[in-house]
Amino acid sequence: MPDNRIERLRKLLYTRDLKKVPEDTRASVSEFKSDAPKDWGAPPSFEFNPEEVNKRNNKFFNRFFVGSIVFFGLSLLVAAFIFFGGLNMISPSNVDIVITAPTAISSGESEPS
Repeated sequence: MPDNRIERLRKLLYTRDLKKVPEDTRASVSEFKSDAPKDWGAPPSFEFNPEEVNKRNNKFFNRFFVGSIVFFGLSLLVAAFIFFGGLNMISPSNVDIVITAPTAISSGESEPS
């Protein structure tokens, strides 16, 4: 049976003879000239204008934040009143758990209908 290309490649892959190991052949890469800047440029300024902080938009967000805190506080008060005030309708006397199943089933057998 003649050797096919896969068998020849397998023999080359697992050979211990260094003379038969294929050399690494790669295409040459041409040098590429880039127009990208070599440095990061001037450092950014992190100074801010105090007039920008006191704009009207910040007043809206401040009111929204205070309103959300008030809503959260009121919801906590209502939850505490319902939980501790006796309006909670769940009690152990209102819960009934009934389990109906056979006490034992033989292995490999199905449950009778």
